[in-house]
Amino acid sequence: MVVQVFIFGLMSFIYTDARAESTVVLAASGSRAVLPCDCHEAFHVEWRENNRTVWREERSGLQYLTARWFRDSRVHCSFSRFRGGDCSLHIRDVRKDDGGVYSCEARGRARPVTRTVMLHVVTAIRKPHQQTLASPVSFPPGSPVKGKFPLPGCSVSPPLRGATVQWRHNNVPLPGRLRSVEDVTGNWTCVVRHMGKEGRASSSLMVRGIVQPPRNDVKFYTSVGAAVTLPCVLTAGSIPSAAVWQRFPNGSVSSSFNASTSQPGWDRSISAAQVLYEDAGRFTCSVTLQNWTLTRKLQLVVARIDVSVESEDKQTLTCRLTDPSEVTEYQWVVSNQSTQGGPTITTTRGRSGDITCRFYGRHGLLGTVTRHAHERDQLRGAQPQAGSGAGAPAAAALCLLLLTLALLLLAVGRRNHHRSRAVLQFPALETILHSRAGELRPSGAPRKKTAPAS
Repeated sequence: MVVQVFIFGLMSFIYTDARAESTVVLAASGSRAVLPCDCHEAFHVEWRENNRTVWREERSGLQYLTARWFRDSRVHCSFSRFRGGDCSLHIRDVRKDDGGVYSCEARGRARPVTRTVMLHVVTAIRKPHQQTLASPVSFPPGSPVKGKFPLPGCSVSPPLRGATVQWRHNNVPLPGRLRSVEDVTGNWTCVVRHMGKEGRASSSLMVRGIVQPPRNDVKFYTSVGAAVTLPCVLTAGSIPSAAVWQRFPNGSVSSSFNASTSQPGWDRSISAAQVLYEDAGRFTCSVTLQNWTLTRKLQLVVARIDVSVESEDKQTLTCRLTDPSEVTEYQWVVSNQSTQGGPTITTTRGRSGDITCRFYGRHGLLGTVTRHAHERDQLRGAQPQAGSGAGAPAAAALCLLLLTLALLLLAVGRRNHHRSRAVLQFPALETILHSRAGELRPSGAPRKKTAPAS
């Protein structure tokens, strides 16, 4: 009898002891989390969070939700007495404070099952003082500019010891630290791994700053007399509180440049309709955005063709740039014929057609400058060359002298004409003038003899 009681108690303990199993679930903030629980042939299921009931269904079929979860209506259980087998708890729009320990208890014909699930919510966050602004300058690895370099952070709630974290930028794993701020804009994904399980959370990041030019020290090539635009464009929607253009070394920008009134607020570019050779130089665009001053440096290089007369039938053409440091090759087009050469060539004077100089760099064509057929010895905006047009001042002086003599002769002729007309109107006055002229004849002058009266 005692043995039978012992065997019965042992069997009861075996069949009534709950099987305690534990698992870890990683879910991204805002996503749907599924907490697994098997409940084959169960008729009573209850989910608890930190020993507080979340959801349960009794044998009668009635379901219960606690007040917190009932208000949000964010949880439901896939359990059905008619299907059975799966009692997973579904939580939609997971929040950071949803993380914690959950337990599932299922009772039925078989022995009870207890499953413990640890929910960790992964959140990609931005630091409060690093919201949307970044410096447009490059800096060495490991030396981010505080307050200007908004790397998002990764939060796991509750903390998960032994987990590894990896960042992916635009779905590309990051092997190391970022080298420049241009790498920041885009989609960031935080990947958390623990014991073969993986959780992800993503955050989009838009860095506000200067996007054109994309970097410092970009050179813009143009020719004398052409139109040019020096860009200073921010990310769309960024309205700076101030924008200042400067030119070095004198600090002032030529009056040739101005900003268009039709540009949007984030476009602070300046343009010139006709560039002068003297407009070349280094420029800086400085904008103030969210109490930070961002700058972009660029350089304007202007080209022209200088002409030097060597003889009556020869002339030398020079393709001159304010900064030819990046030019690796020159190509001339004279009378529709392309010729290779350096920055200077010698041609026959008076050749018809345009003359073009093309200059190339390591990555291709940098720009062109053309001397048109109707131009003489210089391009618009270029200084006159020595030896060209030397007789122009003498010719101008000669023309002025001839014009003065012509005007004097015209004035004398008109005065004599008016005097003659006045005398003809008074015959008696003409007789008196003739007789008076004879009396005033100088002594020694021969007198005119008069014929004797008959």
